[in-house]
Amino acid sequence: MNLNIFKEQSLFEAMKSFFQELNVPISEVTEDPANPEDIVSTYFNKTNEAHSLIDTVYFLGMVNENAFDDEENTDTLNSIKASKEDYDGLLIFGIQLKNRANGLKPTRSQLAEITRLFNREFNYTPVTLIFKYDEQNAFTNI
Repeated sequence: MNLNIFKEQSLFEAMKSFFQELNVPISEVTEDPANPEDIVSTYFNKTNEAHSLIDTVYFLGMVNENAFDDEENTDTLNSIKASKEDYDGLLIFGIQLKNRANGLKPTRSQLAEITRLFNREFNYTPVTLIFKYDEQNAFTNI
């Protein structure tokens, strides 16, 4: 598996290629980047040091029955967030991070804080996050 795609392609395209190579079908949503406030609006806090490192969020899509059946997915992030019961699927996000002051990379604690942010926002749905920062990549599976 060639992980250099994360250096050579946009985060969205690299994630798409990565999951295709793993043969994981995904109901894609959009390749347009989003502001973190639009995705994790309930718990996002600009003054939180970890949250402030989030530059852009890509919502690659969902792995659910529709993806395996080659059907179009009609669920939206807002409907999934509003759900008060377990969701049969997995959400996949790519997160482009900024460096900390003095060009330092995010700490493990900051990555964990961002992961908790997404888990709180989508508390009835499992989430996979792929972080990209400073030409390095860290994978967090929840």
